[in-house]
Parts: sequence; C-alpha cells; structure tokens
Amino acid sequence: MISLEHDLSLALSTRLAGIRTADGFHTDIGAEVFRGRVAFDPDRVPCVVLVEKDDVPLEQKRSAVKLGLPYLLIGYACCDPAHPNDTAHQIIADIKRALFSPADPLHPKVREIQYQGRSILPREDGLSLVSAVVEIRLEVVGEL
Repeated sequence: MISLEHDLSLALSTRLAGIRTADGFHTDIGAEVFRGRVAFDPDRVPCVVLVEKDDVPLEQKRSAVKLGLPYLLIGYACCDPAHPNDTAHQIIADIKRALFSPADPLHPKVREIQYQGRSILPREDGLSLVSAVVEIRLEVVGEL
C-alpha cells in the first residue's frame, strides 16, 4: 500500500472499468480507465479519466483524520455530432450507476460517496466526440 489515496484511486478505477455495454451499461467508457491522464489520442475513446482534486480535512484527532477527497470522473465517447448531449447523458448515467448502485462498498475506509454535480463539456466542432464529468467526494476516515 502506497497510501489510502492510492488505494482509493485503484478502487474507483476498478469500479469504472466495469462500465461496459456487455454488462448492461449504455456506453463502453470502462474499456480504458486513466488515473490522472487528461491528454490522449482520440483512438483511445471510449474511456474514462479519474482526476484527483485537493483533499479537504474535515476533522482530526491526533493522527486519525476524516477527509473529503474530491474526484472528477470524465467520460469520453463517440457521439452523433448533431446531438452530442444524448451520449453525454448516457455517460453521466453510467458513472452514477457504477458508483451508487453496487451493494458492495468501494473501500472499508469510505464512509460515504457524495454526489457533487455533473457537467457536459462543449463538443469541439467537427469532432464526433463528447465528454461529460461527474464530480464526487469520498468521505474517508484514516491515519495520517
């Protein structure tokens, strides 16, 4: 174990990798999961990128700490250029389902997965590619 944060990024990556149409999802963004990589070739689409934001200390007692760990989950998929939001809504629905529907916990130290919002990013003219973001915050308890 490198750190709790690393373990959590791996757990999130595993959960996101399950987003496949063969498993009943709308998209195949789980085909490739990147942790922190925001620049990639369009031939790597569909994919999802996990971006870690700055943690927020919520409470501390000696070396035990309660943290809020925010993440951006950015899904990329090919789309109909005339209606890119249709695919973006599928991406958002898939990410939400992967995170909030499973009965098994993400990680023993995660107390809560909080939904923080979503965005559909503007599609660049001429591209048949859309991206959508779901922002979450994990509330965890651990040791410093």
